[in-house]
Amino acid sequence: MDEKSKKKKSSNKTQIIIHKMPLFERIFGIFSSVFLTSIPIACLCMGFENKFGMIVLLFSMLLFCLLMYLNVFKTYICFDVVDNKIIIRDGFKKEEFSTKKLINISVVNDCMYPKLFSLDFNFVDQMKKDYSWSSGPSSRVFFSSKQSQRKRLEKFCEECNQYLSNQ
Repeated sequence: MDEKSKKKKSSNKTQIIIHKMPLFERIFGIFSSVFLTSIPIACLCMGFENKFGMIVLLFSMLLFCLLMYLNVFKTYICFDVVDNKIIIRDGFKKEEFSTKKLINISVVNDCMYPKLFSLDFNFVDQMKKDYSWSSGPSSRVFFSSKQSQRKRLEKFCEECNQYLSNQ
């Protein structure tokens, strides 16, 4: 695909979204939470185990389903082309900022810790760093490594930067 058709294709999108978990892992996460929740329900219906223990297990599995839902569907970065804003969702936490003064988005290695990287939003007058995609338990995904996560973020940055350069 040549450069002009790439730019035309990216300019037709109204939103550029990247989820923290890749598609396969999101599907696997939902199915695993549904399957694990069905185990205590089946045990309660058949009367195999202690009812109190199974009810406690059922509530913990429902909590796991909620956390998996937040990780699968509510943890992403959205570059909204129409409204000119970037939305960063991390579960219940939501952060929005305008892209009117945004120059570019890049993935940068951390100087002190080589395995960490940050997502840098470079504005005309300031720079915003986001480390949440490379550190901490919320950045861990099922099968992917931090290198594949970094590659996904670099591709996202490239798409966003193409749009920003067209503006």
